[in-house]
Amino acid sequence: MLGVAAQGYARYKKAMDAPYKYAKLLADIEKILAEDIFNKTYGKRRMYEKLQLDYDCPHCYNTVQKVMRENGLLKKLKRPKGLTKADKAAQKSDNLLLRDFTASYDLRRAIAHSDRGSQYTSEEFRKAIAELKIQQSMNSAAGRCHDNAKCESMWGRGKVEILACYDTKKMTCDELTKVINYYYLVYWNHRRICSAIGGVPPMVKRGAYYEKLNDTAA
Repeated sequence: MLGVAAQGYARYKKAMDAPYKYAKLLADIEKILAEDIFNKTYGKRRMYEKLQLDYDCPHCYNTVQKVMRENGLLKKLKRPKGLTKADKAAQKSDNLLLRDFTASYDLRRAIAHSDRGSQYTSEEFRKAIAELKIQQSMNSAAGRCHDNAKCESMWGRGKVEILACYDTKKMTCDELTKVINYYYLVYWNHRRICSAIGGVPPMVKRGAYYEKLNDTAA
């Protein structure tokens, strides 16, 4: 009736009854997903890097991908449409940087450089940075994103991952503010795996840098 040989069915039944070959790896992946709500945005690459960093994973990248795919843990995140819109009627600020990004850790007279989005030309935003004694700077012309490309990348990634975990349309401003503060000040800095810097969180990379400086000085 099934159109298969008895031997083939026996092999299939034996394989089905056997323990899952990658049960330990799957359990570790599920632990990572449970560590933080934003970890569910991890794809195969960042999951593999997290396993290497904290779980001493003996498996290769392709095996991690296979286990995630088999267990429905690979999800494609949707990118939101651009949320920054220029207010053509608003007063603009001068471009104080002129593509000179030299800076120190001294925050006095700091410059907040951005594009010409309505968020940054709003009275509320300008009042906030004035209270912090921060100078405002904007791109010289609309449509030039290269001046603040790295910052745009960070904000863009945040939008994707926050919207993947929360229905922000149903949140109050205070609730959303708490989520954004947690995402960047806690999760991004201390927990989020960043593939571009070697598969570690930014503060781990920063700590290793200063440790190396101290060893060199000693």
